[in-house]
Amino acid sequence: MTARMEIKEFVKRDVKNPFIVVGFPTVGLVGAIATRYLATSLSLELIGEILSPDLPPVTLISEGKVIPAYRVYAGNEVCGPDHKCDQLIVVTSDFPPPQNAIWPMAETILEWSSYVKSKLVVTLEGVVYQMHQPQPQVWGVATTEQGYKVLNEHKVKPLDQGLITGLSAAILSVARGKELDVLCLLTEAHKEIPDARAASQLITTIGRMTPRLKIDPEPLIKEAEEIENNMKDSLTKLETQTKRLPEAPSRMYA
Repeated sequence: MTARMEIKEFVKRDVKNPFIVVGFPTVGLVGAIATRYLATSLSLELIGEILSPDLPPVTLISEGKVIPAYRVYAGNEVCGPDHKCDQLIVVTSDFPPPQNAIWPMAETILEWSSYVKSKLVVTLEGVVYQMHQPQPQVWGVATTEQGYKVLNEHKVKPLDQGLITGLSAAILSVARGKELDVLCLLTEAHKEIPDARAASQLITTIGRMTPRLKIDPEPLIKEAEEIENNMKDSLTKLETQTKRLPEAPSRMYA
């Protein structure tokens, strides 16, 4: 792991050969909404967190329990595009990582994925609507030829041209340099509001890639308004708390 960042597993669990899905809030918050839905609908176990002094001091409270801001969930379901993965791992947060933590987080996630011998890492992203469509399209980007075969097998159209930023971009860049299999699934989403309906398209695509998990996106569509409101509330609280934090003292030079 990188010196200033680590994935700390606080539940003893034999994590090996997993299919890893990474989703953080970007356009439409689709990655965060989709991964939260995966974790809750499949009853995945919270097994760890991403720790670093470069991350904001934020902790969530849910049903009286302390929940890490940057979370790792796991389940024992056989999954993955070739049905050879033994577990599903979800890495998620309601909050985007700070700019200075993006590259270390990408490296940490991929180092950990190699440590647990992951066959495939999939990141989830939103792109701004060019025009409103009732059913947003999903595109894919891969770091290897094998990854593009996976996209083709599951009828995901490769993205010919575009721009990806943030954590997904860093994960793709690091993975390409290390020849690791990483996919990025992108869907059109509203720029200014959480878009659970667009997130459901990512869930549908993940469901095609992991048919044994029997992921049903319909409840996500029905619960879209509630999930959107929860995500808005979390981000508003983070912004409020961040403004209240005391400023660090300036350095003094003789």
